[in-house]
Amino acid sequence: MLVWVDYVIFFLMLGFTIALGIYFGFCGSTKKTPSEYLLGNRAMTPIPIAMSLIATVISGIILVGVPTDVYKYGASFFWLLLAIPLFSVLSLYIYVPVFIKLESASVSQYLEIRFSRKIRILASAMFTMKIILLNPIIVYISSIALSFATGLNNTLIATMTCVICIFYTTIGGFKAVVWTDTIQTISIYTCMLIVICLGISPSGGFTSIWEKAVSNKRLDLFKSMLIFIIGYVLIMAWVIFCGLEIYAYYAECDPISNKQIKHYDQILPYFVQEITNNIPGLFGLFLAGVFSGTLSTLSTTLNSLSAIIYNDFLSGFIPEHYSDQKRNLILKVIVLIAGTICISMVFIIEHLGGIIALTISLSAIAGGPLLAVYTLGVVFPIANAKGAFYGAITGFMFSSWLVFGNQWYKLHGIIKEIPKPFLTDGCNSTINMTHVLSANIEEPFIMYRISYWYYSLLGAIPVIVVGLVVSWLTYDKDVEISPHLISPVFRFLLKKRKTQVTSEHLL
Repeated sequence: MLVWVDYVIFFLMLGFTIALGIYFGFCGSTKKTPSEYLLGNRAMTPIPIAMSLIATVISGIILVGVPTDVYKYGASFFWLLLAIPLFSVLSLYIYVPVFIKLESASVSQYLEIRFSRKIRILASAMFTMKIILLNPIIVYISSIALSFATGLNNTLIATMTCVICIFYTTIGGFKAVVWTDTIQTISIYTCMLIVICLGISPSGGFTSIWEKAVSNKRLDLFKSMLIFIIGYVLIMAWVIFCGLEIYAYYAECDPISNKQIKHYDQILPYFVQEITNNIPGLFGLFLAGVFSGTLSTLSTTLNSLSAIIYNDFLSGFIPEHYSDQKRNLILKVIVLIAGTICISMVFIIEHLGGIIALTISLSAIAGGPLLAVYTLGVVFPIANAKGAFYGAITGFMFSSWLVFGNQWYKLHGIIKEIPKPFLTDGCNSTINMTHVLSANIEEPFIMYRISYWYYSLLGAIPVIVVGLVVSWLTYDKDVEISPHLISPVFRFLLKKRKTQVTSEHLL
């Protein structure tokens, strides 16, 4: 368990985070405008912004959930290391050149310019729902680690986490979020480096880790690995390897079967506790890293949520004579309400099973259709507002049906996730393995049994198909599309469209 040095390290990080929120809330810029609160007056330097972006994607879900998933199901996450740079390059050339010209706190402004206000509101509503569904998972995963270490109730820790994050996000705004993310990124990287380095020797060395992973089918889904030294790819490589490291350490005695832990989401803190048992302070550093991941992601999503709700839903109803102080108060109230909703939903999350599967599934409900709507606008000049609207609605309803149907069957034990085999030969105690034969239950509809990895793609396809069909049926040749709204890669389609319109006029 924790010793006094662990508590000192953990609370130093926590105190520094709160202090930054207080500083930027009361001692920072005296110009308290909505732009200052949401964007830091666009005066932030590249390094803290980059560090904040890294910290945002490195949530407790990745730090704790991915090693657990690798331990149970194998290292299929290695494919993600190939997908991340590929998608980044595609984004850089297809989407970013269009969005970079939008000086707005909300990228959804593009949809209003390209299609209509209605499409922007629809997309913002979908994104808001996605954030509200994911935030409780982000909070819950860190509460598992802290609960294991301290013995405190999960709910109490989740509530404390939300309160702290709401406090410094509400008080400090964008600058507090960015600078706390920067400090938390350093904490996260330090945490993962120490865990991996300390775990290599007890797990039998790198060669032993690799051999055990291969022999027990933890690496059967990839042929090669591309290791990147920066950002998200680096931390993903670390957490995946950490999962293999944990498996090598417990290859002969699964701690769940040996009743050392209650559920698999506790396996990373249990592993870290064992390998750092003789080094005071390192377990506290690990907890600080996990907690940092949660705070950084939660604070950024709360800040984003306040920007979207304010700009897309409320700004049109706020009287022009309202002072900046009143507008800032509205933004802070939005953060407070969103944080409160997050606290209340944590109670539901703890009953829904695997963290990684749940996160990817819920994210896909809005994530796939949202990506497809933006793709319609950026890639296809023929796409219009009606096509985007009906396509988005179709994709969202299809994704919701798919995900919630799958979760319903999982909740009732009809669909089960089958982990790879675990060994107990090396356990000191005798383990009684009881196998319960389930009754013959009719399998659910095949769509409910599709892997959650395909949910985003399956949600995006109906948006593109329905969007293009409806756009073609409601095509208006008199509407001109600005080249700046189409990706430079696909502007040749815009020229082709103009040629077709000219030919029709000549006829």
